[in-house]
Amino acid sequence: DQHVELSVMSLNAWGMPKTLGSKDKLIRMDAIGQHIQKGEHDVYLLQELWMRPDHAKIKSCIPPGYHMTEYVDLAARGCDGKVGPYGCSGLAVVSKFKFVDIKFHSYSDRGPFRDGEYFAGKGVGHVRIEPD
Repeated sequence: DQHVELSVMSLNAWGMPKTLGSKDKLIRMDAIGQHIQKGEHDVYLLQELWMRPDHAKIKSCIPPGYHMTEYVDLAARGCDGKVGPYGCSGLAVVSKFKFVDIKFHSYSDRGPFRDGEYFAGKGVGHVRIEPD
């Protein structure tokens, strides 16, 4: 039985487009990218990284040797992420270790229509890594 300690950081990117109420998003994405770039943790769990350009920004900042889930890996079918977050989960994982398995399970309950949560494709992301 092998025991491995991991350092895990969870970050909420608050990545809704400015037109949907997110303030200072570009500054926030830069700061998140700079924090991840330091490589102080083995795994970073990202939430509300709704848009493809923001995902690409963060991916461009990951340290050498780190890996990041692709935009569609943790998203429901039909997620675009270019115009708006509709149908997207907003989830992403950055890891020092390679991904062995990646899965996404969409929630069947989407919430009331009047709530913005209705339009998101939320669910549970599952990644498996194998530390060296």
